[in-house]
Amino acid sequence: MNATDALIGVSRLLLDTNSVVSVLEREANAPLVWAVFHAALSQRVQLVVSPLTLIEILSKPGLSEAELRRRSEFCLGTQEIEFKPIIFDDAFAKRVAFHRRRASPQKVPDCIQYASAEWLDCDAILSNDRRFVLQSPVRAILTEDIDL
Repeated sequence: MNATDALIGVSRLLLDTNSVVSVLEREANAPLVWAVFHAALSQRVQLVVSPLTLIEILSKPGLSEAELRRRSEFCLGTQEIEFKPIIFDDAFAKRVAFHRRRASPQKVPDCIQYASAEWLDCDAILSNDRRFVLQSPVRAILTEDIDL
């Protein structure tokens, strides 16, 4: 499917860490992520980055100060991408645990992303991980399903 069709019914799209990393590190699938970004902007879909994604992209060992700045600006200094803080309280922790129990093969960071998407009123999550399976009202848009 094309990126425009993938975003039908989506008003807020959470960017999973791996989709952001693929753009920042110019990985082979970066054009697919860019296609979704461009389609989202043309359809007025709000792109959202969670605190977990920000932590993960800034904590890669060996990053130079310039690269840290570039990564930070991508998530925090871009008008098209909204960074939304989350209060990691007991209600949020219980939601993460709920997803972990339901989606047993999923790792805790994936479950944090599920809960973040729900908490931040996102309709979908953009991910490069084909194992990313959602069992919630939030749907997964996988880059491997996007045609250029």
